[in-house]
Amino acid sequence: MLVVPVLLFFAVHSVLYWKALFGSMGLIRVVAGVLPVAAVVSLKAYDYLEKTFLNKEILRTAFLFVVIIFLIK
Repeated sequence: MLVVPVLLFFAVHSVLYWKALFGSMGLIRVVAGVLPVAAVVSLKAYDYLEKTFLNKEILRTAFLFVVIIFLIK
């Protein structure tokens, strides 16, 4: 129920920015409105990954390391 609005918001915002329609300038403040809901969706996705794939400590540690490196870059 939360995934569809987040994806729809980002898809519409991206298309409007790409086509330069309705004066869209791709501002961060526009995307910041949906960020809390996107964080909840991301946490739900991480929980799913942890329950299905990351049941061993070494996999969980490697995954977190990759995510942290991705966020730093």
